Amino acid sequence: MVPIYENIADPQDTYNNQLFGLMKITEAINENASITDLFEIYKNSIERYYEPGSVTLCVNTIRGMKVLSSDPTKTWSDYASAFKKFSEKKSKFFRSSNGEIFIPVYHKKELISLVHLEQINVQDSTRFNFLKTITNFVAIAMENKRLFKLRIEQENYKTQLELARQIQHSLMPQYFSDTRELEFKTLYIPHSEIGGDYFDFFHIENSNISIFCIADVAGKGIPAALLMANLQASLRRLSINYSDLTTLLKGLNKAVYESTKGDRLVTLFIGAYDVIKNELQYINAGHPYPILQTRAQGSCYLKKGTTPIGINETLPEISVGREIIKDETVIFSYTDGLEELRNNKGQMMGYHNILSTLHKLPFGNIEMITENMKEFIEKFKENEPIGDDITVLLCKIKPEGIVK
Repeated sequence: MVPIYENIADPQDTYNNQLFGLMKITEAINENASITDLFEIYKNSIERYYEPGSVTLCVNTIRGMKVLSSDPTKTWSDYASAFKKFSEKKSKFFRSSNGEIFIPVYHKKELISLVHLEQINVQDSTRFNFLKTITNFVAIAMENKRLFKLRIEQENYKTQLELARQIQHSLMPQYFSDTRELEFKTLYIPHSEIGGDYFDFFHIENSNISIFCIADVAGKGIPAALLMANLQASLRRLSINYSDLTTLLKGLNKAVYESTKGDRLVTLFIGAYDVIKNELQYINAGHPYPILQTRAQGSCYLKKGTTPIGINETLPEISVGREIIKDETVIFSYTDGLEELRNNKGQMMGYHNILSTLHKLPFGNIEMITENMKEFIEKFKENEPIGDDITVLLCKIKPEGIVK
């Protein structure tokens, strides 16, 4: 706590009062005093030298506007209109006939503080110039404190953002252990902010089942990254005792709901492939429809499933999709960042463009499909920035009997 004004100078000694007021404010700034302490010293200087009815200062802080006043009844609502008026007109000050003065303080043409003095009598220019000087001095000091705190918060945010990126990167499989029957390729184009896209693939030990999944956690930043970590850990944990997809999805929904209490949702497509039965089972939980392609039968959407997970404690009816894989099959799944991609004209990619582009690409070569899709994305969006993460997961299934 910085010591408040001490009574060591004669109120009639103009020079000493001015010098003493500036000295106390300078000391407070050097001691990194709070804006409340700075205001107290400023208020006492003004009261000692000018004897106003009240002293009020409206200042911009990193938490928004704050009103400091010798009159405890003053609130921001009393000054919002005046602050807006001075912001727009860029006036130097306002003085009324009844002894009321408003002194705005600007920094780089932006209003940062507004001082209101009631029942104050300032006749000569020297006294008025000092009033403006000390007001500017205090207001700029407070603005510097705000900018410093803002920079610290931004640095902390960058650190947290980098941590979130590391979390996200560590959760994304860096390579896939392709099997004789299953081959995977991915395309990931990150947004400038950390998103909640997630994909995974693993084989369940001592079974014929391989699980693959693509998901999109609502939101961005650290909360999305942490929820994605929770989702990945839950999926791996619940899959240890895998019995069926419905039970697995119910467990995932419970884990997400307990973590977020319904405040966030996750769209998800999860598939389970039985290499002995050549059967694909899947559930689409509110996710963009993956496209299943075969050379002989063309394309179809994988729609069956339920609502996104994490909204409610229990899921409504779950419909499990089943596909018998008779020949070489490619499943093209993606997150909504691809559908919602826009170009310079504001046109959205949409699923029709995705499907038509996929049909033009050579069937079965998922590495080439991935590269061509990346080129198509860059060409489509032109120089428009992406609005969300874009994740594509390609799965190629080569059933027993045609494995080469």
